[in-house]
Amino acid sequence: MINCLMVRGTGITNSMSSLLYRTAMQMVQEKKSSKKFKGGDCQGVLSTEWKYAGMGTISGLQFSAKVESAAGTTEVTFIIRSLDLDEPDDDSWEAVPDQETFDRYAVADALEERDAIPRSRLN
Repeated sequence: MINCLMVRGTGITNSMSSLLYRTAMQMVQEKKSSKKFKGGDCQGVLSTEWKYAGMGTISGLQFSAKVESAAGTTEVTFIIRSLDLDEPDDDSWEAVPDQETFDRYAVADALEERDAIPRSRLN
């Protein structure tokens, strides 16, 4: 699974992210520092310097890519945890919810907080 995804440019789709993950896994298995990739909606080059990076509590092997698509050029940097390198996961990308879904969950969370029973009444 891709962690700590950082994007500069037009953004990437879920299928692009999955393609980057599969390409990164192939690179690790083949011990290659760079590899060209091409998918239905993009193409580019993925590379690694075999350095580990971390953000917060997540650390792993860092990859960088330049992705070309109809929307434009995007530079992507991401981390794959060592655990995920050892035990590949086919579910390589968890989609970010659209704004409507995000707003619905934010409202639900606010209602839960408003309706919550104060701790003083629980004892």
